Amino acid sequence: MDADDLARGRAPSIEDLMQDLLSEGGGHASEGLAGPAHIGEMVKRQFADTQNAINKEARLFARVLWHDEAGRRVLEELIDQTLRAPQWPLWDIGDPQMLLLFGVGRQFQNELVRGILRAINIALEAQKQSEPEED
Repeated sequence: MDADDLARGRAPSIEDLMQDLLSEGGGHASEGLAGPAHIGEMVKRQFADTQNAINKEARLFARVLWHDEAGRRVLEELIDQTLRAPQWPLWDIGDPQMLLLFGVGRQFQNELVRGILRAINIALEAQKQSEPEED
């Protein structure tokens, strides 16, 4: 499978994808599966790429929502409307299923904001570790 095949609209087969995966480190599908060292290196590289992407996103959240005054106000409003607000309604919904759906929806909102806060924390911790220590 090469760029010409893709340009002609030929979708890659499982065999093509496996060959690409194995040939990435010099192996060929006809030689059997790649050795443990090769697979280990692929996993390490993929883990590092994933970690770099997470760190990049975390730095973006910190830059926009923590270091910027307007962003900080938006973050405070998000926290006020989710984490600091009651999880369950203060009024009678009546239907137990609707009450359950309300709680699940609120939990989703809270987890979204917690995820943003975790990302900001990752970026701030990385920034702290990269700064030289003062004597």
